[in-house]
Amino acid sequence: AGGWCRRLRAKVGAKAQPMSDPLPELLAVTIRIAPSSPALDAIVDALVHAGLGRAEVHGRLGIINGCVAPAALEALRAVDGVVSVRQDGQYRAL
Repeated sequence: AGGWCRRLRAKVGAKAQPMSDPLPELLAVTIRIAPSSPALDAIVDALVHAGLGRAEVHGRLGIINGCVAPAALEALRAVDGVVSVRQDGQYRAL
């Protein structure tokens, strides 16, 4: 998990950035909302506005996956309709 967040960060990082403004590390997150919420589109829009990138919406399951800067985690949790925001772990083969 999180590999596509690193690839997204690398792609975004390819654009010119001021040296004083380094890109934050992006975290892969799983966001739970109430299943079959009638306001799904509004919730997704609010999450993107709060900093969620590369949103993958699984509306029937009430799950949204994406990437976010660590500083924006609390903003995601504050969005109306969000039940939980969980940082995805990294799994490595033994």
